[in-house]
Amino acid sequence: MPDTSMTTYTGRRGNTIAVGDHLRDKRDHNTRTLRVDAIYEIRADIRAACTVVGVDGVAIAKTRAADLTAVSLAGPMFLPTTAPAAPNA
Repeated sequence: MPDTSMTTYTGRRGNTIAVGDHLRDKRDHNTRTLRVDAIYEIRADIRAACTVVGVDGVAIAKTRAADLTAVSLAGPMFLPTTAPAAPNA
């Protein structure tokens, strides 16, 4: 069972992610909005359990799980954002 006692992770560049944060892909199209649900260590790796809650800034009805390394989420390919807007809002 992974250790889920971590609530934050700070990357090499000083970027910090925390449980509850929303992050988005740093690209122009088909950008996912991720919500960080847990940060945990398994073996020698620190990972973040996330839920994809939006695509291109709009909330999606059918969310899905995504498990990423905390290093990548705290790196330059993800940007902090807010929760996505509901469709037709």
